[in-house]
Amino acid sequence: MDVRLWWLNRTGKVMSFPRGGEENMYLSLKFQPDSRLMIAQWAGYEPDGCFVESFDFDEAVWNEVAKRRVGPADACYEPIDSNLRSGAGSFGEAPK
Repeated sequence: MDVRLWWLNRTGKVMSFPRGGEENMYLSLKFQPDSRLMIAQWAGYEPDGCFVESFDFDEAVWNEVAKRRVGPADACYEPIDSNLRSGAGSFGEAPK
């Protein structure tokens, strides 16, 4: 387990995250306290759709691992787990 992340989770220290605001509507997050992985689901206008992204938290930096479109924006009303199980879209490499 990454001690720094454990400390951040245990202290409640606020860290910035690369998604949120009007560009990332219906944002929901999935994570485990003992993991560096964060999964984000959000809807956007440009491009239009519901997206699921995974991020790795390393050295206090969020690195995008993968991103996929899982359907139209309304798909974000479904829980992240449902959209991941649906197989909609496919994960590709994170944009550079």
